[in-house]
Amino acid sequence: MKRRVGLSECGRRDHEEGSYPEDSIIHVMKLMTQRRIRHLPVKEGDQLVGIISIGDVLKHRLDELELEANVMRDYAVAARR
Repeated sequence: MKRRVGLSECGRRDHEEGSYPEDSIIHVMKLMTQRRIRHLPVKEGDQLVGIISIGDVLKHRLDELELEANVMRDYAVAARR
């Protein structure tokens, strides 16, 4: 007979701290990389307010890089004038 296992038994306790809304994207990237996880709970105090995925982090970082590239391109064009 199979024994029923609760979520509290199968979850990893080292992920409980999660992330906080004020954390930087770099901090979240480091947490995910160091812990080798793809999802991280976002908490305000003890309240769960969301979950951030590696896809969310990657999209945000790519948007930042695209903005930086556009600013540098505009700067280079303005310098030629």
